[in-house]
Parts: sequence; C-alpha cells; structure tokens
Amino acid sequence: MTSPDLPALAAEDFPAYFAAVHGCAPFPWQVTLVRRLAAGGGWPAALDLPTAAGKTAVLDAALFHLALDAARAPAERRARLRIALVVDRRLVVDGARERALRIADKLAAAERDATAAPVLRAVAERLRALAGGTAGDGGAPLGVACLRGGIPRENAWAESPVQPLLILATVDQIGSRLLFRGYGLSEYAHPLHAGLLGEDTLILLDEAHLSAPFLDTLRAVADYGGARWRETPPLRPLQAVPLSATQAPIDGALRLGVEDRACEELARRLRAAKPARLLDADAAQLVARLADCARALRRDCEPAPVVTDLFTPAERCAPVVGVVVNRIATARAVHAELRQDAEADALLLIGRMRPLDRDVLVAQHLPRLRAGRADGDNPRPLYVVATQTVEVGADLDFDALVTQSAPLDALRQRFGRLNRLGARDAAAPAAIVHVRDAKDDDPVYGGAIAATWKWLASIAEAPAKRRGQPKPEPTVDFGSDALAARLPAGGAPPGCLSPRPQAPVLLPAHVDRLAQTSPAPALSPEPALWLHGPDTAPAEVQLVWRADLPELGADGEDDDGALEAALAAVGALPPASLEALSLPLWTVRDWLAGRGDGAGDDGDVEGAREPAGRRGDDRGGRRVLRWAGTDSRAVAPRELRPGDTLVVPTTWGGLDREAGWAWNPATRAPVPDLAEAAYAQARQRTVLRLGTACVAQWAVAHSGAADAVAAALRVLAEVFDDADAPPSAHALLQGLGALDGLPDAVRARLDALEANGARLLVYGHGRMLVERRPAVVAADDGDDASLTVPVGLDDHCRGVGAQARAFAAALGLAPALVDDLGRAGDLHDLGKADPRFQAWLYGGDARAARRAPLLAKSGLAQGMDASDRRAAAAARDRAGYPRGARHECTSVQLLRAHPALLAGAHDAELVEYLVGTHHGRGRPFLPVVDDAGAERLDARFEALGQHLHLRGAHRLERLEAGWPELFARLQRRYGWWGLAYLEALLRLADHHRSAAEQAGAAAAIPLPLGEGQG
Repeated sequence: MTSPDLPALAAEDFPAYFAAVHGCAPFPWQVTLVRRLAAGGGWPAALDLPTAAGKTAVLDAALFHLALDAARAPAERRARLRIALVVDRRLVVDGARERALRIADKLAAAERDATAAPVLRAVAERLRALAGGTAGDGGAPLGVACLRGGIPRENAWAESPVQPLLILATVDQIGSRLLFRGYGLSEYAHPLHAGLLGEDTLILLDEAHLSAPFLDTLRAVADYGGARWRETPPLRPLQAVPLSATQAPIDGALRLGVEDRACEELARRLRAAKPARLLDADAAQLVARLADCARALRRDCEPAPVVTDLFTPAERCAPVVGVVVNRIATARAVHAELRQDAEADALLLIGRMRPLDRDVLVAQHLPRLRAGRADGDNPRPLYVVATQTVEVGADLDFDALVTQSAPLDALRQRFGRLNRLGARDAAAPAAIVHVRDAKDDDPVYGGAIAATWKWLASIAEAPAKRRGQPKPEPTVDFGSDALAARLPAGGAPPGCLSPRPQAPVLLPAHVDRLAQTSPAPALSPEPALWLHGPDTAPAEVQLVWRADLPELGADGEDDDGALEAALAAVGALPPASLEALSLPLWTVRDWLAGRGDGAGDDGDVEGAREPAGRRGDDRGGRRVLRWAGTDSRAVAPRELRPGDTLVVPTTWGGLDREAGWAWNPATRAPVPDLAEAAYAQARQRTVLRLGTACVAQWAVAHSGAADAVAAALRVLAEVFDDADAPPSAHALLQGLGALDGLPDAVRARLDALEANGARLLVYGHGRMLVERRPAVVAADDGDDASLTVPVGLDDHCRGVGAQARAFAAALGLAPALVDDLGRAGDLHDLGKADPRFQAWLYGGDARAARRAPLLAKSGLAQGMDASDRRAAAAARDRAGYPRGARHECTSVQLLRAHPALLAGAHDAELVEYLVGTHHGRGRPFLPVVDDAGAERLDARFEALGQHLHLRGAHRLERLEAGWPELFARLQRRYGWWGLAYLEALLRLADHHRSAAEQAGAAAAIPLPLGEGQG
C-alpha cells in the first residue's frame, strides 16, 4: 500500500529515528511497541512501566506509527493525527512540551537540510503529506500545542483538521473540551474543540492512577463515539491508552520484557539502591525537621575534591537535594527556611506559577538538576523544594531526597526522581518524614498516608547500631527492584494507594445535555464530576496581571468609567495563556474577598476538593475584569465561574519574587506584567505599551532600571507634548532607542520594532507601538462583519467549498460526505446577501451597497486595526442590521426557499444543518433576535449562478421551524462527536480560506490525494 511518492519507511527504522532526534537508542519496549503498531496489532490495553523507563517516549512511538500509516489511502489510515499526552500535573505538561518541541524542531530542520538523517527526512515528508502544502509554504510537518488554560481567541491548535499534532494538556483542559464545555472558551467554540478531540485523536493518559475518574470517562466517550451509538459508521473515533508505573494490573498491558531487563541502561535504573530512613515529627516541627534533614543529606553528599595534578582540582557537581511535600504552604515554608543556608541555593517548584515565569525559572536551573547532567553543571549545592507537581514525568535527578510521608504510589513516583538514571555507584540517601500527630483522614490523600506508614514500618530494616552512636532509624530501600520484591502479589498493600474515586456513570442523557452548547441547558451537568469524581471542586480559573488596568472598585461600587478603560486596555492586548496562572476558584475568591491570606493549605493537584470549613460569606470584595472578548465585564468574587479568565492590577501583588514569582497571596509587592512577552510568543508579533504604568513596570522585574524608566518617561512626555510635530512611531523609537540602561527585553522589542517597521496605536487612554507585520490570530467566531480585505461572495463561498472538499478527502471521509461538506461550504455565506448586511460591509452605506457587487468580506478595514470593534458596530447600526442577527440563519432561509440549491445533496438535512451552525450557533436553538426590519425584506440577487429571492424573516428560532429536531436526528445519524467533527471541518475550511484571502493568497490550500483517489 506504500505510495510511490513518499520515501520508504519501516518499523525497523525506528531506532535510527530515535537516535537522530534524541541522541540515544530506544529501550527494547519502545521498539516492541512500534513493531506491534506497524504490524496492525493496535495499542495495548495499557502501558504498565516503572518510573524512569522512558514512558514519555510513547509520543515518539505514536508519531512514528502515524508516519508509517501516512502512505495508506486516507480511508485506510488508522493511526490518529492528534496525539495528546494528558496528566494532572502542570510541571509535567510543560516538561513533556520540551520533548515534543524537540521532535518538531528536528523534523522541521530535516526538511531544510539535505544532509539530515534520511529517516528524519522520511518521517517529516510523510507527516507533511498528511498536513498538506510544501516545505516552503511556512507550515510545519508537525504541530505542538500546550493546553494550559482556556483563553478566548487563543485556539491555534484547532486551526487545521489535517495537521499532525502533539498535544500536551492537563486533565481539566482536554477533558472539559472533550465534554463540550471547554473551560474558559466561548460556547460557540465548544463543538469545534469537542469534534476535533472526539475524532482522529489518541489520548495517552500519563500516570492514569492519578486520574481514575477521567480514565472511566475516556472509555465511556470512546464507546459513545463508536458504531453502537450512531447510524453511520465512524472512521477514527477517540482512542485512549493509560500509562502508569503504579496502576492496578490490567490484562493486555505492555510491560517490561526479558530484553528490557537485559538492557544495561534500563537495568541500572531498576536496581539502583535508594535507602530511605523513616523519621517522624510533630506537625509544629515538620518544616524544621524537613529542612534539617535536607541540610544533613546535602553535607553527606558533598563530593570529595578530586585533584588531577598537584595544583588543579577537577570540577565536580555539587549535590542536588530534593524536598517533596504534600502542601503548597509547607513547600513555601521549607523553601524560606532553606534559603537561609549560605552554602547552597534553594529553588521552589510548584504548579502555581505562570508558564512564562516557570519557563524562566526552569531554564535558569534545569542544567543544574536535569537527569544526565555533566560534571560542573551544578557548581553549588542546590535544594529543590517541590510539591506533588514533580511526581510525574519531570526529568529531574536528585542526589538525595527528603519527602513528607505520602501514599505508596506517590512515594514511588517521588523516588523516581532520586538517582533517576542509576548512574551513581553508591546508594542514594533519602528520608521519609511522617507527621505523627496528623489526622488519619488527610484532605488530599485520605487514610492512605497512615496505612502506608504502618506498612513501611512493618518491612523496614534496622541497621546495626554502632558503639557510641545513637540507634539508627529503620530503613526501606525504595529502589525499583528492591521495593517490588517486598510488595504483595496484588501490587500494593491494602489501603496504601492514593484515593481512586470513580466517575459517575456517563449516561446518554448526560451526553445529550452536554452536546447542547448554544445555548447550553439551564440545568447542565458539571464536567468536573467526570474529570475528577463526585467529591471534587469546581474547575480552576486563570489569573492575569496587567499594569495598565484601573481599579474597578469593590463589590457594589460604581466604577466611574473604569470598566470602559479596562476593556480598552485589555482589548488592545488580549490575555494569553502564557501569562495566566491557574488557581482553584475558591482560592481566588478568598483572595479577592480578603479572607485570611487566600492561601489555603491545599495540595498541588487538579480537582482537589475545597478545604473543609472554608465556606464563608462571598459578598463584598474587590471586583475584577472577567475577560471573554466582547462579553467581558466586571465581576465580584461571588460571581466567579469555573474556567474564568480574570484580569487584575499588578499592584495587587500575589506572587513571590523570592520564590521565582510563585503564587503567594500574602505578598503585596507589584507583580511583573508579562503581556508583551506572552503576546510575542502567542502571536509572533512585537508590541510595546507606552503608558506610564507600563513603562514603570520595566523596573519591577529588572532591578537597576529605575534611571532608564525615568528617562523613558521624559522622552514620552517630549514626543507627546510636542505641538509642532504630532507623535509618531519613528520619533518614539528614536528617542527610546537612544537611552542607556534599558532592560534587555525592552531593548530587544525596540530593535524588532525598528527592524520590522512599527506604527503607533492609540486605545482608550493608552498608547502602544505595534509591529507592522500581521499577528497570528486564531479563528474568531464573534462579530461577523469580516473587516479584512474585500472578497466577493461567490469567490469566498466557492473557495470554502473547495477547501472543505480537500479537507474531507484528505481525511478519508466517504465520497458522499466529501461532496456534502463541499456543498455546505459553497452555500454557507449566502445569507450575507441580505441588503442590510451588505450595507454593513460597505461601512453602513446602503446606496453604495446597492450599486456594488455582493461581498463576503469588507475592505473597509484597510488601514484600521483589527481590534477596532467600535467602527464595525457603528457601521452595523447605520446599515440597520440588528445586533445579534446571524447571516447563517438567512442562509438556511434561502436554502429552504430554493430547494434547487440542495439538489444532488446526498444528505440535504446535513448540508442545511452545517450551513446553519458554521459559527457555532444552533445547537440546539438558533438565536432569537428582535428584527422588525426583516418583515420588509424583499431582495432579488444572483449568487453561485442562481437567481435568488430573499423575502421576510427567517423564523428559524421558532419551535415549529423544526431546528431542534433536525439537530437531534443528525446526532443520532452521525453521533455526538461525529456531528461536531463534521461541523469543525466546515468551520476550519472557512477559517483557512479567510486567512488565505487576508494574506492575499486567495486559493484553497492544496492537500494530497490518497491512493485510489482522483
């Protein structure tokens, strides 16, 4: 079945691919997995592998399988295009992202380098064949997405249904999307994300024992997406595979084999000795006890100096001592204590950090604590204080470990960071500290801590007492092989594992309600129940700090225009997930309401239940801006909702500079504003805000910049107060560029603006330099006036139809579906022929619209910024097109009035439905709009070679129009996720065509034809 146009590739090439990407050979189990997939054996029921066995390499195996399958005809491909690694630890998501980016970078480089390893070029070319286009069109053979939070308009991962993609995500972020309730996304984006994840996606659930409810839910979704629950056969429904080092035994799981045990590299990791002393302390002594143990182990691990000659000592690595605890508050306290050690450095790693801050912190320290570090990489002793966030997948390597007592599975994960590669000849020392007066029912771990401690005490060995020395503490060897030999046959002693709640049974009735996204039912199921179990908290919220955000006042106060100023400031530079901090809803609510310090002594895990006794009066407190694009507004603490993106002033504090800007609600010092840095990464475009508060921010994160800030403010005053010369980007760049002492990040932005051209944008009370090249903006389904470049209605519709057909054919859909999707694309925007809509596109000038050709996109935005929504709204009002009216409804009205438009459709109901839902509305009701002017409509026009007549209101919002029944019939026909997937294909075809038109390349993006197609 291999296509002659693609380079040869076989399962036997996997070791060469692995070595070319990662610089080492794969383990035998990784090779075995690829051979199994290539032979058609499918994925095993689970991957049951110990810590440090290289489970993250499952991304390589899945991707190589996709490259192998790329040569098959599209309908015969079974490897999924989207490969998602999911885990409920934030640090792991970011760590796995580094591996995914390395793979993507190597493949992209191989396309450009004729001397690259042939196997890399073969994999890249095969993935490119799936993605469409050529190596020179600016795309990539492999995309990488990290789903950290639901920020409106930041959906770049969902821009192409044919792009091979590695997704790294938390349970909340991918689970909520899969259940049609993507946290933080608009209701109109819900079916788009659900459709893409529910079809042609492989979900690898890492450390599945931590996410048992979500695993139950994944299995239910895979079943509901299959053939039993739809009238038409699925092509590639969701597939889920659990990964874990400590999960319960599963029949059909892939485990280490004889070849793995014979592999010296892997065997060394498994047999490495890790003796842990069992210690205890009262709760009041815990922090001091942990810190004392860490200091003692650091001294024990100090390397003896090695002299290579009489004068020159060899450079040796100082020890890295890990301290892992169960609560964020405990981690902060231990970190503060260890920072007092003048002979060592201390690093705090918790999940409660903004991604950009964490990236900086890890980049600074990773060479010092990564697995496989070389001599000299860590010149000073280093304490790494962490929460549960390092238990999973983090490629860190400690020379010694102190851990708070925890369930057995959590301890095994923590010990997986100790002597991770087994490279040390001597045993790696450790200590486990148990709180002897703690309650047996821990808020995070229940009774598992007490049960595990009791079992450890029963198997511990007491070393021989030396004369004159105190009695030694009992010891348990946590080496992988050593501990496995002590475990009972069932895998773990009774009661010693972390609580594994079961998700409620996901019933078809639940899915019916979840799939209703626009509008959602008044009584809608809470997705958290199926992500973390019934005893869970609401989803987290995203917190963003901005320097130019005005105070919105307390609950119940009048904002005196502050809200309008806040909307203008944030709207000019919308939030990005890289600058957002994920926090439990109740933590933010407490912080805003001024209850205590808002810290909470909670664990660093998703879905943790709200602390007992925390509930207080949610009235009062500071109001914040809930950012939701055009639906943004000020909210009080009691109004916060799961998934909210909240924007607060930097002057409120909340992040601890000494801890690498980790969450600490007790701090009041100003927080760095990361908007420019996050925008540059998310949109590949440089901006620089010049308001007084934003310029003053330059000195917050950059000590020593106070003089430069004062000089910059003088330059700005001179430029903006010069009556003889209006302010210009050139004058600002010249004046600011001549200053000394600017922070490096500011200097780099000024250089980029100077090199690429800049313009000055005024918004509200703010001013900003903006790079002239266009931003990379994800698809938006807000107002649809389409202020871009002028595009004719016929050209746009036919272009979308061609793109939809190309997508559907490349994905291997049945020919009838390919044709119907293309037909829906041809017809999707007919409703824009409404004379009032055309007047809107012509700036509100109805007379000009009557004399000109029908447009799908307006050219009025040329020279304007795309964020100027006021101009679009004003044009709409002049045109008389009602707020909330949807051109999709008018398109359906025309289809029903002119049956010839659907003649030849294989499923006319599907075509009509896709046209009506191509902006996410109509699931199950189309919007109700007060449109008195529609009754006077009586327009005749020609479109797509047809003479059409538009008359009166569409009335599709009425029950007798049958739209909800149509929605229900098509869900039974194509499945809940299958129908959403078909919607996504049309919507993304529309987005692709629009992007090509805006870029001046008004042509459908070419995609390859598979074998047997023509």
